[in-house]
Amino acid sequence: MAPPPAADDPRYDRDTAYGRDGYDRARPVYVEPDPAAHAVAGGAGGAAAGAAIGCIVTIVIGCAPGAAVGAAVGAGAGAVAGAASTPPPHVDYPPPRDDPYDR
Repeated sequence: MAPPPAADDPRYDRDTAYGRDGYDRARPVYVEPDPAAHAVAGGAGGAAAGAAIGCIVTIVIGCAPGAAVGAAVGAGAGAVAGAASTPPPHVDYPPPRDDPYDR
């Protein structure tokens, strides 16, 4: 194992505990997903898919009306689906380490 960098070394990370003192182990992390971010991502994806489908369906009379309706419907459906598919808050546990000194 390489020695830790000097304190004035630009590679030194002051938030990292160097060595095997028990503080360098990965800790469980509480994850709270954001339903608003899922709704926005779902709405954007739904709008894109709806516009593409609407454009293809109405290509004979012109792409714009079908794309506009498809984007509106797809955005609404995608936003609802994105918000509804947000997972509940949970704790992520790090994988076990194969460190021979960590026993």
